[in-house]
Amino acid sequence: MRTPGLLRSWIKEERRRSRTAQRRKIPSGVLMLGITLATVAGLRFLQERHRHSEEDEAILSLVDLSLHSLRTSAATLTGWKPLGAALSGGGTESVVEQLRTSGGMHPRDELLLFSPSQELRLAVRPGDTAPAPRPESLRCVQERLKASRNPGVVPIACAVGDRRIQLGVLAPVSPNRSAGDGPGTLAILRPIHGGARSGDGESGLRQALASRLRWQATPQPGAITLPLLEAARTVAPTISAPDGRVLALVEPPLPRLDQRSLLPDLAIGSLILAAILGARAIPMLEHRRRRLLHYRAERMASHRIRRTSRKLDLLLEKLGHSDNPSRSQPVEDEVMARLFGSSGVSIEGPPPRSRHLSAQVEHKMTQVAARYERFLSTARALALFDSLTDLPNRRYFFERLEIESQQSRRRNTSFVIMFIDVDKFKMINDTYGHHVGDAALMAVADRMREISRKEDFIARYGGDEFAMIMDLSAIEDKSEANLKAQAYQFASRLTETLNEPMNIAGMMLPISLSIGITLVDSQEADPAAAIQRSDAAMYQAKKQIESRISVFDISTNPHELDSYKLFADLQTALSRHDLRILYQPIVEVGKGLHAVEALVRWTHPELGEIPPDVLLDIADRYRLTLPLGLELIVLAARGYASIRASLGGEPRLALNISGRLLSHPDMGQTILNLLNSQLVQPERVTLEITEQSVMEMGHTTEQNLEFLRASGMQLSLDDFGTGHSSLMRLITLQPSELKIDKAFVGSLQTDPNAMRVVTLVAGLARRMNLGVVAEGVETREISQLLLGLGITNQQGYYFSKARTSGDLIAGGQRAFQRLIRPEG
Repeated sequence: MRTPGLLRSWIKEERRRSRTAQRRKIPSGVLMLGITLATVAGLRFLQERHRHSEEDEAILSLVDLSLHSLRTSAATLTGWKPLGAALSGGGTESVVEQLRTSGGMHPRDELLLFSPSQELRLAVRPGDTAPAPRPESLRCVQERLKASRNPGVVPIACAVGDRRIQLGVLAPVSPNRSAGDGPGTLAILRPIHGGARSGDGESGLRQALASRLRWQATPQPGAITLPLLEAARTVAPTISAPDGRVLALVEPPLPRLDQRSLLPDLAIGSLILAAILGARAIPMLEHRRRRLLHYRAERMASHRIRRTSRKLDLLLEKLGHSDNPSRSQPVEDEVMARLFGSSGVSIEGPPPRSRHLSAQVEHKMTQVAARYERFLSTARALALFDSLTDLPNRRYFFERLEIESQQSRRRNTSFVIMFIDVDKFKMINDTYGHHVGDAALMAVADRMREISRKEDFIARYGGDEFAMIMDLSAIEDKSEANLKAQAYQFASRLTETLNEPMNIAGMMLPISLSIGITLVDSQEADPAAAIQRSDAAMYQAKKQIESRISVFDISTNPHELDSYKLFADLQTALSRHDLRILYQPIVEVGKGLHAVEALVRWTHPELGEIPPDVLLDIADRYRLTLPLGLELIVLAARGYASIRASLGGEPRLALNISGRLLSHPDMGQTILNLLNSQLVQPERVTLEITEQSVMEMGHTTEQNLEFLRASGMQLSLDDFGTGHSSLMRLITLQPSELKIDKAFVGSLQTDPNAMRVVTLVAGLARRMNLGVVAEGVETREISQLLLGLGITNQQGYYFSKARTSGDLIAGGQRAFQRLIRPEG
């Protein structure tokens, strides 16, 4: 809508209003104008008062400076010998000439020398050739000589002309030869009013001083000064007249306002008033615009309803009357029932009582809109929020993190990412059940909501982990140390709220948290790297004993710096597919190749070969287990397919799988899909999982293992006997094979207990109909001892080190008929 048309519409509406409303606006406008002018006048009054105060201080300072200069001149001249000689009766012409030409006196000063009998002996004015003194000056000094009884230097003031004043001093002068009459008197006077030609700032002050200096009667003790009378400030030091009056600086009771100085203020007041009226008119115009748009929308809606009604009328004419004679509803209702469904069934509530067609159409459309709105709200909640804790989920967290990173770059501010892990959560689930574990997570989420700020963002990252984005833009001190301290204080408050056991599902359970903190600056380009740092700090907090809070700081922890560099390089290696797979044969002694175990190797461009345990630890700490595990499965399956096709036979593929990888939902199906993509049958695969992973296994891991076992894969318990061995796991997991750790195998010849353990495991496996693999076989003697115990499947350097698939294919099956040790 155009603005001129809007203004015309508003003006017409204003004219239609009653005269009473118009009369009410006039007093309010006058009142607003009066308040504005009063405010401007008050501000000008304060400015003038302040200016007068500064002028008073400058005037008094000028008086004090003039008196000080006069005292200095008097002190110099009283000790001047020619002046003493003139007092003793010597010649005065030479003295006058010297005073005029020497420059020792101010050009406007007037010097008067009196004998002890108060007779004028000498009068000098350096700026005037007339030797005679001014009558006013002579009379004033003589009066003061008669009234003064102070033998020292005395300040005086003399009136000259129309309200002009001279400041001066009286000082005693001793003659050159002794005289019985005593010392004479030297008077130096200086006018303090400006000359006619002076235009500088000091002359202006002198003119103001001359107009405001007056003789003031000394106020009596207890006297009250009326507020409308002129106030006065006594000049310091006090200068008294012979009649007892003192010299004072008169101040007017109110500052004088210049009419010309009010013109800018009036202009400013007018602008303010215009701004107020404009600010009032803008909302009124906006309100009118919304009303016009609303009217327009209503007209369009009415037009659509009429058009729909006409179409329905045509439809009714085509349908005609119903063949059912017992119907109780009009034809219109039957048509609506055919269009929208049975009229006796209400979706959102009872239909309106009105029989009007538009009302029924509007009711049905409202129902459809409400259902669609609920559908969108439910879809949004399912996509972005966690159903258990009602917190944002991981997807929402990543979206919010991206937005926060963009805002941080625009505002040049930092923010904090926190990773919060519930300690011993698996033990709570295993001991009390999953419903108690869920209740614990909800309690922790509620506690975090209570102490967090409205600008903070909290999400459930997954499992027993929460993530938080802490906004620090409002903090004034932007130093890195202060921002980390603020985040640490919040983490401390959170842990302190959980010091006492919490009521979880009717039980008092202790809950503790491990919190990792990292600071993300405005220049950081990869938010995912900040997440990894925060996750690493959380794992560091879990290792601490006293404090379960850790702030990631690579400058103070070189070990963390090294591990973080390895993490970054490992990410690069995964993206470039730089990892390698080596295969170590598992030999069935006397028969040949039983299986090949896939082992990962990583050659760092700067550090060389990275040990496998370091590689797996970095992947576990920085949450690279999923991409690393999937990459290794693809590489291992690809190489195994080549080995099997070249060597023939039916060797198995042994894959090492971590419990953390199996904790992801639908990981079993993902592993099957990856094997099928490389044409590897699941029946030829053995999954090796360590005892430690079994102890940390959750419900999702058990489901994935059950799915893989049902697909035909076999399960092998790796490093059996070195972890938290649980015979119950042999029943629940139903492994196909036990793999004896090399720590027992390598000590068979030297440690009788190792022999007993291996014998016990071998016997247990035979009774449970399980296969046994001994790893770490490095000598012929150990291999023979294992054969004596019935263990034929063996693995170790005695048979072969880990080789590439090409080396194994080149060696052929003869390389595994183990009567002689192969080279290398």
